[in-house]
Amino acid sequence: MNIQAYALTDKGRKRTNNEDAVLFEVRNASEEEVLGLFAVCDGVGGQRCGECASSITIDKLKTELADLFNPPNPYDTRRFPAEGDTQPIEFAQILKKVGAAVQSANQAVVTFAQQNPQKAGDAGTTLTMAFAKGPLVAVANVGDSRTYRLHDHQLIQISHDHSLVRYLVDMGQIRSDQIYTHPQRNVIVRSLGMKEEVDVDVFQVKVEPGDWLFLCSDGYWEMVRDPSSTISIIENAASPQEACQKLVAAANAAGGEDNISVVLARFTEG
Repeated sequence: MNIQAYALTDKGRKRTNNEDAVLFEVRNASEEEVLGLFAVCDGVGGQRCGECASSITIDKLKTELADLFNPPNPYDTRRFPAEGDTQPIEFAQILKKVGAAVQSANQAVVTFAQQNPQKAGDAGTTLTMAFAKGPLVAVANVGDSRTYRLHDHQLIQISHDHSLVRYLVDMGQIRSDQIYTHPQRNVIVRSLGMKEEVDVDVFQVKVEPGDWLFLCSDGYWEMVRDPSSTISIIENAASPQEACQKLVAAANAAGGEDNISVVLARFTEG
């Protein structure tokens, strides 16, 4: 299996600066497997350095997960078992490592804010990220940036929003379409930098050739609300780069009210 990927971030039409940050890295680990690391961060804290929190998080993830890109030890017998076993020992360790990397990123943001109280006392960031090893993907999420899987012409949200409006939907107090107009739609209940230890969701997904992973900030999904529009853009683009450019353009055409960040990874036959 191969991965083609691209990432793009844009300040949108209404904001004067961009507090988002994105990441994509793809490397061959061996002849059999390819590795990919993807992330979107949406900084919060306004003039008090949300962009610092998002960039710190991206840098920390790259540092904490760098060793996963090292060539495998040829004497390591902990290889993937036969197809159908979705929880090999090696990948279980990766899931834990991804969760630990997010905790380290959170601590880095907290420390930065404590050391720079005048500049970044309330700095924080959302995070949605994915680490792929062959067909297995570890997805981690804090906040309301999202990770989707595009499979068989269906856009499936993997992550779960940590926002007040999502909580109200889950409790049956508002309809799902009301999240776009609710007066407290921008209130998130989890973010990196909010407290010393962050509650992070970690998911395992198995992808197939032909699938896409799509990561985005709320500056995209709040603007482009019809999943069929997103699916059409991605599936009809000649490359992940072209798709990212058209996704950002679509969000700006719909109003561009916030910073817009998108990351796409396409899985193909090796």
